[in-house]
Amino acid sequence: VPILQIFINLSRLRLVLLHWIPSHVAVLGNDIADTLAKEGTKENLISPNSLTFMELASKKKKEDLASWLVPPKHH
Repeated sequence: VPILQIFINLSRLRLVLLHWIPSHVAVLGNDIADTLAKEGTKENLISPNSLTFMELASKKKKEDLASWLVPPKHH
């Protein structure tokens, strides 16, 4: 689907704003960010043990609930 068609479809439902972002030339830290991003593409991040967003959200919710149920220690 062309990007223009996506924009048109989304703008029927919501306010869609496009912002021009200048090139990264002379932006502090950009060289480091670019280097780290390139290094990250070399890593195999997908594994059979990867969790979906919903699985991660559910796990986090359970952890938060468990920590909330434990009364704080009083000193």
